[in-house]
Amino acid sequence: MALGFGYKLLGEPFLASHYAATLSKALREPDSAKRQALPVHGTSFLQGGSGHSPFLGWDGGHVLLFLPHVKTLSLSVILFGKFEATILISDEPQLWRNSPNIVDEDGWIYVTVPQRNIGLGPITLPDYIAHKSGTKLVSSLTELEAMRIDPTKLPKCTE
Repeated sequence: MALGFGYKLLGEPFLASHYAATLSKALREPDSAKRQALPVHGTSFLQGGSGHSPFLGWDGGHVLLFLPHVKTLSLSVILFGKFEATILISDEPQLWRNSPNIVDEDGWIYVTVPQRNIGLGPITLPDYIAHKSGTKLVSSLTELEAMRIDPTKLPKCTE
């Protein structure tokens, strides 16, 4: 994902970067020991991610969180509001500092709910946090919340 989003956000210069070459090598390395030795920075779903999921996750949906920092651009993927993995997209700030594809310097989010065939975004991270905390409503997220089904009204599972 980091390789694909890196290219989509940063274009050809990203593909020429040292870290993109490392990501590409990791993607193609068949030997798991060699692959794990490569300097790909991030966490797996099994490691718990970066801790964003309790607040930033979306029940019943998936969240892509893009975070530009001083020296890094990272992606956190939060599945069903619970399972999270984070990966470094780039460690070369000159690639994204002036990129027109960087939505917001404070970060941005996409929300997708596969069961409803809905994808929203980009939503700036400050707006998303404000919505989740109830201090400012984002109309598209309010509409998505209105589609939620009360789980107690679903049929009981039987063996």
